[in-house]
Amino acid sequence: MSNTSFIIQHFADKVEYKCEGFLEKNRDTVYDMLVEILRASKFHLCANFFQENPVPSSPFGSAITVKSAKPVIKPNNKHFRSTVGSKFRGSLYLLMETLNATMPHYVRCIKPNDEKLPFEFDSKRIVQQLRACGVLETIRISAQSYPSRWTYIEFYSRFGILMTKQELSFSDKKEVCKVILHRLVQDSNQYQFGKTKIFFRAGQVAYLEKLRLDKLRQGCVVIQKHIRGWLQRKKFLRKRRAALIIQQYFRGQQTVRKAVTATALKEAWAAIIIQKYCRAYLMLEEHKAVILQKYARAWLVRRRFQNIRRFVINIQLTYRVQRLQKKLEDQNRENHGLVEKLTSLAALQAGDVEKIQKLESELDRAATHRQNYEEKGKRYKASVEEKLAKLQKRNSELEIQKEQIQLKLQEKTEELKEKMDNLTKQLFDDVQKEERQRILLEKSFELKTQDYEKQIRFLKEEMKALKDEKMQLQRQLEGERVTSDGLKGEVARLSKQAKGQLKAPM
Repeated sequence: MSNTSFIIQHFADKVEYKCEGFLEKNRDTVYDMLVEILRASKFHLCANFFQENPVPSSPFGSAITVKSAKPVIKPNNKHFRSTVGSKFRGSLYLLMETLNATMPHYVRCIKPNDEKLPFEFDSKRIVQQLRACGVLETIRISAQSYPSRWTYIEFYSRFGILMTKQELSFSDKKEVCKVILHRLVQDSNQYQFGKTKIFFRAGQVAYLEKLRLDKLRQGCVVIQKHIRGWLQRKKFLRKRRAALIIQQYFRGQQTVRKAVTATALKEAWAAIIIQKYCRAYLMLEEHKAVILQKYARAWLVRRRFQNIRRFVINIQLTYRVQRLQKKLEDQNRENHGLVEKLTSLAALQAGDVEKIQKLESELDRAATHRQNYEEKGKRYKASVEEKLAKLQKRNSELEIQKEQIQLKLQEKTEELKEKMDNLTKQLFDDVQKEERQRILLEKSFELKTQDYEKQIRFLKEEMKALKDEKMQLQRQLEGERVTSDGLKGEVARLSKQAKGQLKAPM
């Protein structure tokens, strides 16, 4: 491929574009007079096309220059005039700057209609072009994967309002973004972390925006609450200050009134107190003889009462002494009766001692008989224990045989299971191979399936034989269990008989 063409990989196929002679065809000079006339046009769209713009810098760097494929003779004059090619180049640079400043997923050129008429929009034709370019499929795939993406800095600045104080204290913004996403979005499949960006599934950014709006709404409510509270508090303080001033003036007036009435009351009370003391003095002077008579009569009555009380106490003491003397005499008579009873009880105790001695001698003879019976019981118990040991040994041998049979049965079942697993695994591998080579190896597949069916039949027969063998072993185990139960019953019967024989002599 030469320097005058280039290839772009489109969705449908590779397309070659040739630019031979492009600069030569667009070297027509744009005269300043014509440009000024077009700038002064009343048609705003035409005037905007020819407005002065700053010279755009190449988005590819200063090292890249555009040259014609054919050598061109340079003009002698040093005055540079803008051409159609330079205008096109400037527009191209502005387009590249716009594309680099945004985050496009794709760039497609769509014709609104085949006739290239203005203000005509053929929807069917545009849908065909979008389908041919793969835009619809790309949008569908993007919607099923992660259509939304944010850099960590953008996410931090946008959704920093949703972070807690502890999360804002972290220095690593990338780690803070991960922590807040784990907290807000419970399903980890709804987002993925990249090196510089965060990728979201459809609907997750809207959910985060809703949380952000709810947070802002809550903040607005809190601010309104505090402002309204401050206004109401200010209004209340103003009213309270006015009420305090009114109370102050009212209380001052009340104190003045009370001071005037208090002086009058003090003078009235002073006159009443003087009258009280004067009347009390006059009454004391009049009633002195009555008071002396009162104290004299009280002393006489008190002395008479003390004499009467002393006489009554003497009578009570004599009566109580007589009662105590009578009780002492009765107690002496009861003591003589108790002494006689003690003597009779001592005689009876001597007879009981003789009886106890006789009973002790009889107990000694019974102890010797018991010792003889215990020796006989020990000998019988030893013989019974020997029989029990033999039976237990037989029982342990039977249990060992039972465990061996169970181990054989388990080994057989595991071997059969391993064969079946190997066979199924082999079948699965063969089926996968046959699926890849289904068209070429159909006949060989049928032969192999027949062989596998034969093997399966053979294994089923072998499995059936193993099941029969398992049933026989289970029957044998049941017979051994019955014999073991019989031996256990016999052991229990012998132990019961031994216990009965041990208890019989007693």
